[in-house]
Amino acid sequence: MKKTNYFLNFIKSYKNIFFKVFLFELFFSIKFKDFFDNIVIHNNKHRTDTVPCIYYFLFKISKFIKKEKIKSIIDIGSGLGRVINYIYHQNKIKCHGIEFDKNTYKKSLKLSNKKIKIYNGDAFEFDFDKTKFECFILVDPFKKNNHKKKFFDKISKLKQKKKFVITVNFKQILVPKQFKIVYSLIAGKERSLKIYKVI
Repeated sequence: MKKTNYFLNFIKSYKNIFFKVFLFELFFSIKFKDFFDNIVIHNNKHRTDTVPCIYYFLFKISKFIKKEKIKSIIDIGSGLGRVINYIYHQNKIKCHGIEFDKNTYKKSLKLSNKKIKIYNGDAFEFDFDKTKFECFILVDPFKKNNHKKKFFDKISKLKQKKKFVITVNFKQILVPKQFKIVYSLIAGKERSLKIYKVI
């Protein structure tokens, strides 16, 4: 029943660009044979359910990565790996994911390209200074605003100079002042793609 509600909500949520979203989902689902059951209900009070990022947003993200010559990304709350698999396929760059849920993580290993690295663990405990990713992708992995803010604060303190943060379907939160928005696409009331440069 909850998955049916997701589908009905999907139509309503992406109303501003629904035709484009539908065509991209159809085309890339066929291209990548992405017909597996890709919604996972976690019933976790801190982390959201696993719901894949739409292909139209991934297309826009991939174009931005090419334009900015970004060489490495990490998807926070990578779920079953749609984001990292798509970006690796389109951009051939260093793609990593971190997934908290152990069962989802194990399933994602079977579905991912062997050149992609996926970690099982808590993003708040991960040493990003050691890995030095240039771009962080967050497809709404946290339910609580204080967790979103805590993660933005963690990224802002990282030492590497070139940093971008891409958020998908983040409800409005106050981001730190050094996060400057460079791209925004509003698909509906609760569905958006925003790209920040961290300066």
